[in-house]
Amino acid sequence: IWTVPAHGGEPRRLTDGQGSYGNPVWSPDCTKIAFTGEAELASTYRNTRLWTMSAAGGEQADLSGAIDRSIGDSSMSHPKGDTSGPPIRWTPDGTAIDALVGDRGSTRVVRFPLDGGQSTALTGLGYHVMAFDHLDADRLVVTIANASTLTELAIATTETLTPITDFNAEWLSDVAVAMPEELVVEVNGTPVQGWLLRPQGAAPGAKPPLILNIHGGPHGQFSPAFFHELQLFAARGYGLLFINPRGSVGYGEDFAAAVSGKWGIADQQDFEAQLDHVLATGEWDEERVGVT
Repeated sequence: IWTVPAHGGEPRRLTDGQGSYGNPVWSPDCTKIAFTGEAELASTYRNTRLWTMSAAGGEQADLSGAIDRSIGDSSMSHPKGDTSGPPIRWTPDGTAIDALVGDRGSTRVVRFPLDGGQSTALTGLGYHVMAFDHLDADRLVVTIANASTLTELAIATTETLTPITDFNAEWLSDVAVAMPEELVVEVNGTPVQGWLLRPQGAAPGAKPPLILNIHGGPHGQFSPAFFHELQLFAARGYGLLFINPRGSVGYGEDFAAAVSGKWGIADQQDFEAQLDHVLATGEWDEERVGVT
């Protein structure tokens, strides 16, 4: 990260040149800079952390290392691209920094005090927050989606979430939305989270076909929030299993790093265990199982 004088003069590098950093944001009083990144480059996965430093340079302070989560929006849902925003913002009084954080299939807003105190989640699990800004010290405006609703605007506090738009009401009233059922299966001592979408309009007693959907990355995470692509499978008569295996973000650095050098190997056990768990219910046609 560099500062560049607006009216001439030499640019100055603030970070040490050894890490990978981005998203610099000035504090309200312009004495500090907050930014995200990794202090060391390595062949294995590292959480993206939240840092601050004096605007004049000097030591970096790590504000997010204690939570073992990555800063930023790593969730996969849809539509997303036009509703993304900066991953970090200073609070209006400059005493803390709010950040998007990937956490167990959700993207939440988490507050990190500048004095190093304990962080506080400002939005709950089960939601995909894609962008946010401050209305005042205690209220955020967020673009947010959940399992049944595409991205809308809402006002969020630590206690409440109040929708302020309903752009998709007419469309949603005309379509069937499959609601994800959460599944947590322990695989060799490690809990692995996933979700199941049941097909729409299946006859009672019928055994529908089942598709296992594998996300890319591998360092992203499926979210239970509305995902048009996944809903299309359920709308056409397929059950859909989508999980966050080893390699996914949102479950800690070690979990995400587990596939380094072993992508498609270390995570295979997670896919197989979740698939076996679902098929063991006897509700699915075991002769018609697909993978995407």
